[in-house]
Amino acid sequence: MEVGREAKLIELARRQHGVFSLAQWTGHGLSPASLTRRVRGGLVTRMAPQVYAYASVPPTWHMEVAVAVLASGRRAAASHRTAAHIHGLAGRPDRIEVVTLRTGRRPSGYTLHQSTDLARSHITKVNGISTTTIARTIVDIGVPHGIGRTGSCLDEARRRELVSLEDVASVLHQVARRGRNGVGPARKILVERLAWDQITESQLEDRFLHLLQGYELPVPRCQHPIYDAQGGLVARVDFAYPESGLLIELDGAQFHTDRRSFQLDRVRQNRLIAQGYRVLRFTYWDVMAAPEYVIDTIDSFLPRNWEREARI
Repeated sequence: MEVGREAKLIELARRQHGVFSLAQWTGHGLSPASLTRRVRGGLVTRMAPQVYAYASVPPTWHMEVAVAVLASGRRAAASHRTAAHIHGLAGRPDRIEVVTLRTGRRPSGYTLHQSTDLARSHITKVNGISTTTIARTIVDIGVPHGIGRTGSCLDEARRRELVSLEDVASVLHQVARRGRNGVGPARKILVERLAWDQITESQLEDRFLHLLQGYELPVPRCQHPIYDAQGGLVARVDFAYPESGLLIELDGAQFHTDRRSFQLDRVRQNRLIAQGYRVLRFTYWDVMAAPEYVIDTIDSFLPRNWEREARI
């Protein structure tokens, strides 16, 4: 019985460049004691804490990467220049880089990055190794490797039709919304390539309306005035669903950044909330790079019978 189980483990290790973890060994129904016997017999070599390799498999660079990834935790992946090389977007780096959700470790043989926003959707299998996706790799690689490396990897991936600018923008938006530093090089390149910094307020509003129509959400009222109980104008909002008490404001690429404008805008929003309205804000990055996020958010605030609301 154990022979059959190990045969399956051997097949898994073969796909992983001869490497396997202790968790994978026991996950195949094999005992730690049997692994210890194979290590003592020279059939298996311990490569790192809880990571092993069959001694018959010759060492390679890909084996070193596989060991580093398996040694770095449950959700870990080859990243940065290492991922770029695995995807065929750059030459082989001098040092292996791995990203993981959490780490208290400081490995000496490779660089281990910690990321709190490493989603499962940002990891794929390439040649048996868990690796950050091309879009995530391009977003990550600018720090510490600079805007030049980001641009060259993006250009090579687009030349081979492996990724689109919108794919990269979507991943960048996901991690940037969590407040992560270090996305500057990718953001700068994308803004230039997509010309999003040239979009006017009216163009952004048109794009927003087309987005709603494309997903068949009810069309809101545009530039809708809100008055207080005394008939005074509180604000003129970008979009409104008056029947639902829902207001939507868009922040363009040149959205107010000085302190006074920022403060006045928050006072205005608080006055709207005081009038009993719910206020949603979306940036131009939301509209352009994360349309599903915009649609899902608005849909969650509309009543379940929104189909019967008057369409303006």
